[in-house]
Amino acid sequence: MSALRIFTPLRSPGLRRLWPGQVAALFAAEIHLVVIAWLALELTGSGFALGAVLGVGLLPRIVFTLVGGVAADRLGHRRILVWCNAIRAVIVGALALATVLEMVQVWHLYVVALLLGSISSFYAPAIYSSVPRECPPEDLRAGNALMRGTAEAAGVIGPVAGGALVALVGTGWAMWGTAGLYAVACLTMALLLRAGGWVRPGVPVGAPVAGEATGSTPRRRQLVHDLRDGFATVRNDGFLVRVLILLAVAAVALSGPITVGIPWLAREEFGVSASAFGVLLAMWTAGSLLGVLAAGSSERLPSWRTLMTVLTLVMTVSLATLGLVRELPVAAVCLLLMGAAAGAFNIVLVTWLQERTSPERLGRMMSLAELAELVASPASYLAAGLMLDISVLAMFLGASVVFLIGALAVLLAGQPQPHPAEGHRRQEGEPRHTRSAVPDP
Repeated sequence: MSALRIFTPLRSPGLRRLWPGQVAALFAAEIHLVVIAWLALELTGSGFALGAVLGVGLLPRIVFTLVGGVAADRLGHRRILVWCNAIRAVIVGALALATVLEMVQVWHLYVVALLLGSISSFYAPAIYSSVPRECPPEDLRAGNALMRGTAEAAGVIGPVAGGALVALVGTGWAMWGTAGLYAVACLTMALLLRAGGWVRPGVPVGAPVAGEATGSTPRRRQLVHDLRDGFATVRNDGFLVRVLILLAVAAVALSGPITVGIPWLAREEFGVSASAFGVLLAMWTAGSLLGVLAAGSSERLPSWRTLMTVLTLVMTVSLATLGLVRELPVAAVCLLLMGAAAGAFNIVLVTWLQERTSPERLGRMMSLAELAELVASPASYLAAGLMLDISVLAMFLGASVVFLIGALAVLLAGQPQPHPAEGHRRQEGEPRHTRSAVPDP
């Protein structure tokens, strides 16, 4: 295993142009999160207003994510990535101008949050479907690890950079920096429009999917047709349904306990300072990054059932231990292990979904995976808060039981059967993806 293996997908011209742009976009998003939060507090001094500004952006993502998946398949991910970053730069730039001129009001923040959330509905399916379309099949898992690892690194460095910018130049000028990063992402990704790709050689990226409604078909009917086609892909593959359910179960079991439970544990049970709380969250992030690197760097992974069983046990035991043991070092180790298992878990499942989905439906499949997590996470926050009113033990043990049951439902259901299209592809002499953790049916 070599950590440098996650950089091998950069041999592809498309991914070599995509990755720097995504780095700029990720850092822009992380810095913007800090700046917008600070600006909300400057304007209102209200914790409720802060939470509302940060949370309102989820609403359009839940509503429009499936439409974004159709757009990624219909228009092509490259155009969407370029235009989304261009629009982000304009929106954030306008807010920066209003801030510098001291004209900004609280309602501006809500409008910006809604607009950026709507854009993310299209950006997320496009970026998730970009890796299998921009790198060769044998580098798919490493490519996913590269993109996910970059996001984890940005999540660690970006907020620090955002806080430093606000301290040095103030919220308005810091926001100009965010707009500039989005503009850099747009210009860098624009180079993709002339790059070659790996998906459907000889067919232009974004060409209409064969056999689907095109031409004179009304756009509304075409959208409904595309959505039905995406749902039919899942409905006709029972194992896909179980994997999507597992993604939702993981979001329910982990989102609330980490985001809500860890702050409670740090303050109410351990009585530690805010800096020690930051260390706990850093252990989770560091573990996640290690898990991503391990999953992406390994030449071959254990069988599907073995790997998923090990990862499930690590996360289940770690969750239960957090509820049972009241020692700060133990909690730190549990978060490190759980983060590593969750990071590897994500890479394996996303890669498996991408490999099992036909290229022309990748956007819709990734939007379904995104929607499963988007819907499950708020429910997890609410459930975690309610369970904490009973006891912290009930919350962590309940999360571990939910995760264990959800994982067992998938693992005990049997190995996935070959996708109907896979046998056809092999008859045509196309290679199988032999280096991932996907089982060999």
